[in-house]
Amino acid sequence: MHENSLRTQVFSWHNESHGQRGGAEAVDQTFPKKVFEMASAIETKNEMAKSQYLYCSMSVCDWSFRGKLNISRIGCWDVHATTFPMLAAEDDPKRQLLRSTLWAKATIPQPKFEGKPFARALNRPRIGYLTSDFYEHATMHLISGLLRQHEKSKFEIHIFNYGKTELDKIARGVKDEVEFYHDLSSFSDRKAWSYIRDIGLDIAIDLKGYTHGTRTHLLSQRLAPVQMNYLGYPGSLGAEFIDYIIADNIVIPNSHEKFYSEKVIRLPHCYQPNDSSRRISDFTSSKSDLGLPEAGVVLCCFNNNYKIGEREFEIWMRIMNQVDQSVLWLLDSNQWSKTNITQEAHRRGVDPKRIVFAARAPLPEHLARHVHADIFLDTFNYNAHTTASDALWAGLPIVTKIGEQFAARVAASLLTSIGLEELICRSETEYEHKILAITTDKKEIDRLKGILRRNRLSYPLFDTERYVKNFECALVHAISIDRNGQAPHSFSVVDPDGTAGTRRIHTN
Repeated sequence: MHENSLRTQVFSWHNESHGQRGGAEAVDQTFPKKVFEMASAIETKNEMAKSQYLYCSMSVCDWSFRGKLNISRIGCWDVHATTFPMLAAEDDPKRQLLRSTLWAKATIPQPKFEGKPFARALNRPRIGYLTSDFYEHATMHLISGLLRQHEKSKFEIHIFNYGKTELDKIARGVKDEVEFYHDLSSFSDRKAWSYIRDIGLDIAIDLKGYTHGTRTHLLSQRLAPVQMNYLGYPGSLGAEFIDYIIADNIVIPNSHEKFYSEKVIRLPHCYQPNDSSRRISDFTSSKSDLGLPEAGVVLCCFNNNYKIGEREFEIWMRIMNQVDQSVLWLLDSNQWSKTNITQEAHRRGVDPKRIVFAARAPLPEHLARHVHADIFLDTFNYNAHTTASDALWAGLPIVTKIGEQFAARVAASLLTSIGLEELICRSETEYEHKILAITTDKKEIDRLKGILRRNRLSYPLFDTERYVKNFECALVHAISIDRNGQAPHSFSVVDPDGTAGTRRIHTN
């Protein structure tokens, strides 16, 4: 099976099964898994097939692949693999960088478009955000506050949407607040590149990375003198044409910079933007309405199924075997993952009836139902990201285990930024003991929820205005580095008093 055929099949399957809320039920997710498993067995050097077999398996919580694949080798030699599935497959920033570098060299075309020199803005710097996720999408929920609150008198903000053309409510709201919106969905690469170059951006910000629907390759011929990897892909792109990655001291500590091809811009609190105007529905539901027992402890994980690994699931089951009347509340992604998860629970001595699946719901209603959970259990290799912010915004504490790569350190960053560092664990043993201690003590659950209630609107995580000012400071400094003829270099934005005042730059 050829690589192009594999990529076409998996993207088609991914689009059908993940493109719309609830769409996963429409497609038999076991079919592509079988296709890629056969392809990887027949063509032992087909790394694309292996990575897609891996992703399909993780999406239905079938962990049998661990006895069939050498995960640490996939996409790490002279043949590239799809990078995104590997973020959830293992926690190793060195190998993730190697995979991204091989992917960029093998898949990103290098056409030589001829264009005029960059037209630099004399007054307001021009900032361009490129995405196909301009709709009811996790990225848009996070970034909508930033896009709305950009200082219009100081920056000229452009959104380049090469995805859906029919805008939903959240997209229309953001579009109305942004000065320039461009629909590039029908543009060829050459036309899109020429169109954006003519605008004369100072910074081009890629919100996609190596995720479904990406056109990151547009930046390979330089859309702007400064180009950034931000928010959409939690790791390095391994591409020479991306100058910076937006991070913080936790997701990319100084000692980890060697695992990123980009120079690192560290924001002072958390790299992740949040919209403090996100609405939580006032609709009230009972536990029984949601299939939850009225008594007992509700352990929750609303992460996508592909993030749930066998190691954390083993821990969850051991805890449930020790905590009477506890239930595990998961997202209902597809019927095959439900079957596999309940079977895995049964094998570990847990009654499958104690696994409750939450149907997908509009965000305000989804946020409102968090009130019925007692603690959010994070996944290891690929943490809760937007789902972590959802939980914290809704008042639900999270227990996480901090890892090594960007994707495995996000929840720790969020918890630090909201004053709940005590819920960050350094080992699986500590993670298990922490969860067990919390779930066997109702007063401890109440104490943690009380801290979260007090800190939610007073700590930096959900202070959109503060975040925007720090982010804009980073943009200005990146532009000044370029205009002064300097090569891109890592730096940190320092917010000394945590509230207001002049923001400083610290060169790492």
